Amino acid sequence: MTDALTRVVGAQASGRPGGPPDPPGPPVPVLPPGDMALYDNDVPPLAGGEYHLQVRHTIQGAGLPSAPFAADQEIVVVAPQVALDPGAVQSTFPPDTASGTFADVLPHVVLTDPQLPWERALTDAAAVHRAPWLALLVFAAGELQGATNSPTRVTSTTVEVFLRPEVAVRKPTITLEADVAPTAPCTVIQVSTETFRAVIPRLSELPFLAHCRHVHVGDKPDPGSATSGLVSVVVANRFPAAPPAGSRPGSVASSIVHLVSLEGLDDLLVETPDFRGATSVALLSLAAFTFSTQAESGTDFRDLVAGLVADETRRDGSQNPEALRLRLRPRPAPVTPLAPASAAGAGASAAAGAEVLRRLEQGFVPLEYRTRSGEATVGWYRGPLTPIPTTPIAGAPAFATVDAALAYAPAFGVFDLSLAGAFATGRALAISDRLFGQALLDLRRRLHETADALLNKLVSDHFAATRIGEAVGAGSVNDELLAVLDHRLLADIGTVSTAAAGTPTPPIPSGPADRNDPPTNVDPRTHADPTTTLAAILEDPRAQSAILAGAEDDLVIVARWLSSLLLLGPVPFPSLVAAEAMLPVESLRFFWLDRSWLTALVDGALSIGVDSSRTGRYAALTRDLLHDRAWQAARRQRDGLAAGGRTPADDDTSITGLLLRSALVSGWPTLQVHATTSTGQPVPLLRSSRVAPTVLLCLFGGVPHEIEVAQPTEGLRFGTDDSGALALRNPVAGVGRPALGAPLPGAAPFDVIDLSGHQARQLRDTTHRVLNLAPDSPDGMLTTLTARLSAAVGSTVPALGPADLAVQLLASPDAVTFRAPPARQEPPDA
Repeated sequence: MTDALTRVVGAQASGRPGGPPDPPGPPVPVLPPGDMALYDNDVPPLAGGEYHLQVRHTIQGAGLPSAPFAADQEIVVVAPQVALDPGAVQSTFPPDTASGTFADVLPHVVLTDPQLPWERALTDAAAVHRAPWLALLVFAAGELQGATNSPTRVTSTTVEVFLRPEVAVRKPTITLEADVAPTAPCTVIQVSTETFRAVIPRLSELPFLAHCRHVHVGDKPDPGSATSGLVSVVVANRFPAAPPAGSRPGSVASSIVHLVSLEGLDDLLVETPDFRGATSVALLSLAAFTFSTQAESGTDFRDLVAGLVADETRRDGSQNPEALRLRLRPRPAPVTPLAPASAAGAGASAAAGAEVLRRLEQGFVPLEYRTRSGEATVGWYRGPLTPIPTTPIAGAPAFATVDAALAYAPAFGVFDLSLAGAFATGRALAISDRLFGQALLDLRRRLHETADALLNKLVSDHFAATRIGEAVGAGSVNDELLAVLDHRLLADIGTVSTAAAGTPTPPIPSGPADRNDPPTNVDPRTHADPTTTLAAILEDPRAQSAILAGAEDDLVIVARWLSSLLLLGPVPFPSLVAAEAMLPVESLRFFWLDRSWLTALVDGALSIGVDSSRTGRYAALTRDLLHDRAWQAARRQRDGLAAGGRTPADDDTSITGLLLRSALVSGWPTLQVHATTSTGQPVPLLRSSRVAPTVLLCLFGGVPHEIEVAQPTEGLRFGTDDSGALALRNPVAGVGRPALGAPLPGAAPFDVIDLSGHQARQLRDTTHRVLNLAPDSPDGMLTTLTARLSAAVGSTVPALGPADLAVQLLASPDAVTFRAPPARQEPPDA
């Protein structure tokens, strides 16, 4: 994974990055996978609240009215005030309810709205400092008062009750916006004034605890749900409490984190606040989560990733890629004494055993199967995800029914249900989607109507072949849909019409060798067989254009739906992985996509609505066309989703992938997956989706050599190393310097926290573990850190901004690389 942290800081930029900032700032860069850009803030032009515009226009001149023209307009900028939508929080670190070694971590929250922390203003002084109205506060469980029945110690109430004055409780002084009702629900926490003063950020520190971030979204699950890749991040200023020194292994210290509103509490964000006789402070909690800090190493990101292949690691510590294929593992049968058997019986048993092992190795699963006649037996099933590349069935016919897709192995007396299962799945999905069914019906109906209309015109004495343009109109030629009305269909139409008359069907002319050649001028009045005439007229480009123009819209809708089917979008997970043992808890498995299975899947979807021999003939004629258009649409979709490069246009490009079943998927919702070839080139990521809360499905446009699973760049960990120090990163771009954000070689670590609790270092005190940022103090962390960076780079470093501090606090992302299993072709007889 790229460790280059591309820092792009728009100093005090008040506009959205990439938009028109004021003052002008740098545009959002085009980011490669793994890189990111940091901004100090993303301040909207207007903060949330009510505004009044007054316009006065006075006209001066003799004889003109002296009274000014006036207009007043009230504007309400809607922004969250007392509550947040649950979708506003993209992720947290540590993850909610997580347990691990977090003593050296500054918790943070990633918000989907890049402007949210700055959408409300505090005081005028805060606006000058670009101070956010949100803060992330870390508490020990005993530091929050009341609400012992809630894991986050919150009290649910209404805004009206919360704002009601109380002598002993200091509450914010806020004016509710017009869209906030006094009876609106809210959640509240309460802390003592002593705790509040110890942990609350000062007004001058607030701007350094939030920043805007731009990340690459092409390698994330469901990138379509991510808009521009812009997010905002709010960081806590306090390290979590850890178990006391000497605690027994497994001891934990619980922490509660709240994202709170500071609106109306501006006067308390100072060194010595005046609480006006109150003994506690009430705060609006907009989001909350909990976690536990362990005394010993717990289950963190790297531990979870390493556990994915713990059972697949060789004794020498190296990886065994063969063990990562998606298939059942046969268990060795116990050795028991057997009665003497005949040579024939022993040979049959050995052959059956070899067949079972071969099938399991190729990804098949034995399933109970009941035939139509009621007999219970066992059949083999394999979904589209196979442990080895498969060979498409040469010259495979179109499947019209489930039974046609069944395969029987007479030597062993069992069925192969794979393609039948694919057909049944595609048919069930098509039946359940009313819009697709209607689009497919419309497409077929238009084709029927076109053929019928042309045939009726051919038998008319008032129609001549030279007047095709008047009969069917004109348009653009599309050779793909022309195949719908080929000579096979015409033969069927001719057969029906001549059979009714009791006359034999004459041979069908082949027509011009090239469709650009002049059409054969055949007068329908001189030929008794309409099929011959229809074949000649359909070679006219004007007829072709009219047919295509009438059906293209329906064809696009059908092809688009089928393309999502080819990328397994709506396919149920049991159809993909038939046995849970193939994908155990905390495991990772690689696979190839089986093109034959996908072909049967599409055949099943196209089988709906075939209720007669006529519609069956049309379905057969349009099958190849619809398959081709579906793959074309899928490739276009893959071009848009591919990360790190375009998907190869070759139809035969292998599609591979991986399944990840782990707490990683739920703990890190925007987990990143990068695939590379043996030469280090990126393999396009075609799909990355969470198909279950703990299961991630990825598809690649090619065969990867290595695959890296990494923490998301927008949710990287903030904090120190195991010793409580920061590895200084280069803050200044320039020739001859390390990359912006890269570690400075030779620079001594910057000590931030004494994890033993004996020295304050860059903290306010040794008790509360709160950073002493103090940008205006010569003893504050920001001033000290700036001096250390200047000494490390050999020149004066400008005053650090929020994005600069975020770069220094970033810990390198955890990432683990796996070797993908090599391609091994399936035997031809499989």
